[in-house]
Amino acid sequence: MAAAWLVTVFLCGSVVGTGAEGQQPRPDFTGEWRMDVARSARRLAFHGDYLRIVQSPTIITFTATWVDELGRTQRLPWDLRIDRWGPRRGGDQSRQPLVQARWDGQKLIVIKAPGTGYSAVWIWSLSDDGSELSIESINIGGLDQWAFKEAAIPRAFGRLRHVFTRAASRP
Repeated sequence: MAAAWLVTVFLCGSVVGTGAEGQQPRPDFTGEWRMDVARSARRLAFHGDYLRIVQSPTIITFTATWVDELGRTQRLPWDLRIDRWGPRRGGDQSRQPLVQARWDGQKLIVIKAPGTGYSAVWIWSLSDDGSELSIESINIGGLDQWAFKEAAIPRAFGRLRHVFTRAASRP
C-alpha cells in the first residue's frame, strides 16, 4: 500500500515537473529604461522618455517621466495588474481608467480603458538579451471587447513602436 502511494506521488510530481520545466520564465521588465528617440515613433507622454519599472507576479508598476514643452519634469505613475482589471493608479477605489495586463507567451498585452474614446492596447516585449524594451501602442478607440492575444489584433489597426534601452542611472 505504501509503495502504491509512493508511485502515485512520484508520477504526479513528474507530470507537474515536466509542465513547469517546459515553460519559459516570463520576461522581467524591472529596471530603468531610456527611450531611444531615433528608433521610436512620435513621442507619447504616457510612455515617457524614461521609465522606472518594478514587476511582481501580480502587478507591474511603472512611472513614465518626461520634460514637457515648458521644460517642466512630468511623472505619470501606472499600475498594470496581471489578469485583473484595476485603475491605472490610485488604488482599487480610484476613478482612474481601468487597465489590465495578461501574458501572451513572452509578450505582455495591456488593455487600457476599454469602451472609451481613449482605449488602447500595448504590447510589451524584451529583446533576447534583455537590453531593449519594445512597447507597441495601438489606439482601439471605443472598442469594449478585446482579446489579450497579439494574433487577435486586426492588421487594420496601426502600431506605434517605442524602443527603450536599459539605463545605467536615473536622469
